[in-house]
Amino acid sequence: MRSRCHVLIAIRSFADIIVCVYLIQVRAEILVGNTFMKSRQCVPRVAYGLVFENLQCSIGLALGVDRLLAIVTPVQYRKWPARQYLLLLLVPCCIFSLVLASFALWESSGESRVAICFTPSAYINRAKMAWTKLNTDAQDFTFPRDSDGHVQYMLGFADLRKPFAPDDNCVR
Repeated sequence: MRSRCHVLIAIRSFADIIVCVYLIQVRAEILVGNTFMKSRQCVPRVAYGLVFENLQCSIGLALGVDRLLAIVTPVQYRKWPARQYLLLLLVPCCIFSLVLASFALWESSGESRVAICFTPSAYINRAKMAWTKLNTDAQDFTFPRDSDGHVQYMLGFADLRKPFAPDDNCVR
C-alpha cells in the first residue's frame, strides 16, 4: 500500500467481500425456505453482516475525511504519522459498527417476527431509526446536497446537472 487512502480502500474492499458472503448466505436461506423467524433469532445469524455493512458506511465517511484533509491541508497531511492517522480514522469506524450492531441485538430481544432475515429487517424499533439516521447522515456528509437534493461535486463548485456550454473561444 502506497498511501493511507489505499489502506482505507483495501479495508473497505475487504468489508465489501464479507458483505457479499453475507448476502449469499441470505439468498441461500431464502432459497432453502428458511424465512419467517423471530427477530431475536435473526440478528445473531446476520450479526457479522450488520457489522461489516456499518463498517463499509463508516469507512466511506473516513475516506471522504481523508481526501478532504489531503486537499485542505496537504503539507500537514504528509507530516502526520501514517499508523496513528489510520488508527485515528479506523477505531471510530469499528466502534460505530460494533455499537450499532450491538444495539440491533439489544433491540431484537422482543417477540416480533421478520419475513426475511437481512439488514433492514434485522434492525427494529429504535435500532432501525438509529441505523437509518446514522447511515444517511454519513452519506450526506460524504456527498453534500444542495437545497434541491442534488449532489454537489467538487466542494459545490461544479453543477453536473447543467449542460456543458462551450465558450466563444472554443474551436467548433
